[in-house]
Parts: sequence; structure tokens; C-alpha cells
Amino acid sequence: MSTGGPNERLQTLHRLELEWARQTVPRRRTISSSRLNPIKLLLDLGDIPVIFASLVLAYHVRFHSGVFPVESLIPPVQTYLKTFALVSLFWFGVLLATDTYGREPGFSMEHAFHILRSIFLGAGLGMMAAFLYRGFSYSRLTIALGLALATVCLWAWHFVKALVFRRLQTKGVGVVRAVLVGDGKLARECVEQLRKSEAPGLVLVGFCGRRDGMLDGELPDLGPLEKLRDVVRDQQLDRVLIALPSSDSERTLEIVRELEE
Repeated sequence: MSTGGPNERLQTLHRLELEWARQTVPRRRTISSSRLNPIKLLLDLGDIPVIFASLVLAYHVRFHSGVFPVESLIPPVQTYLKTFALVSLFWFGVLLATDTYGREPGFSMEHAFHILRSIFLGAGLGMMAAFLYRGFSYSRLTIALGLALATVCLWAWHFVKALVFRRLQTKGVGVVRAVLVGDGKLARECVEQLRKSEAPGLVLVGFCGRRDGMLDGELPDLGPLEKLRDVVRDQQLDRVLIALPSSDSERTLEIVRELEE
């Protein structure tokens, strides 16, 4: 949750009607979601060997494929390996610093663009460092090929990771169990959007705060808002989706404060 002032938080809450309950309150981690953490960590660390292999492949394409002319002696691959290892770790650090691994598991055009931007940022910082160290002159074409191949290979690897996460979630591993607050038009819209997304990572177990009756028959009624904290505890839920209209912003803030205690 944002820790900004009341006006800032109210402005955020007023956007709920356009964003179908994007205001969420994470609660706790279930056993299934905690089981996903070591798996995700290992798959994310897999970015390092993917980058390293891409750079080695770029070296072989540049000097041994016959596609590009070699006008002088071919530098031994050992000359490049140490640098490739350092670059792989550095680019992984850039991906980490740009919150690539803090996102929800999945792959999209936005995610692909984020990877591209992070890799180019890492390459730019690397070139700045190269000006400070001129102990060896590396092939600029190899660097360009490595940049392109690393980006494409990371896209492919992250797509594979998204498939793995999706498969795990269909088996109940890493699934986020949530309750919906409200049962009006906004809440109905939220349910419809979640069903259209066909995302197995979020499961609505029911709703609290029956008033308009627009979710009758759609989700189980888990009780009034006064029982929300008990529902979250008893059902061992991970997240609360607040789908109240902007006219109920004060009530929304009360719910957020109660759940954050």
C-alpha cells in the first residue's frame, strides 16, 4: 500500500472505477505461494547462464561462422570468457535493479520491452566503464551481436518461465487466493475482467459486503464487511480486492487501515 498523504491515497482510490479494483491489499503468503519462491528464484537466476551463453554464441558467430570477414588474427575465446562472465552478472544486476523479477510471473509485450530497455541500459553503463579500462580492445561487432542475442534469448527464456509458472499455478502452486470487497457494478466488472484474462494465478474465493446483489450466484457470500478480518484469517487469504465506488472512498480507507494493522 502507498504510504502517501490522505489526498494522494484518495486520488488513487478515485481511479478504482476506471481500473476495476486495482487497489489491492496483500495479506499473507500461503504454503502454495511460498513453494513457488525457491522455484522462481532458481528460474530467475537462470538469466545469468542465458546471457553468458548468448555472449559466447555472439563470439562464435562473429569469428567462426564465416558470415563476417576476419581481417586479423582471431582472438582466443579465453580472452573473452572472463569479461562475458562479468557482463552476465552485471546485466543480471541491472535487471534486478529495474524490478524485472518483482513483477507478477508472466510474459507480455510490456515485459519484453522492459527486458530490452534494461539490457540496453546495462550495455550503456558497460560501455561507459569500458572507457575507464582500455587493457584490451574487444570486437564492437561481437558486443553488438551479444546485445542482440542476449535480448532475444532472454525473451525466449522468460517466455518459457511464464509457461512454467502457469503450469505450476494450474496445479495450485503459487496461486493467490483473494476476497472481493463489494458487490456493485465495479465488483461485477472486476469478476468479468478476471474471467476474461483466464489467469490462473488469482482465485476469488468469494466476496464480502453484500449490498447491491450484483454478485449473487457469481461468487460465494462470505459475510458482511465487519467480518472481513475474520474471513481473511479463517480462509487464509493472500489478498483483498477492494471494489467499492469512489463515493465510498472513506470506507475504503477504513478497510485498508484495518487490514494493515
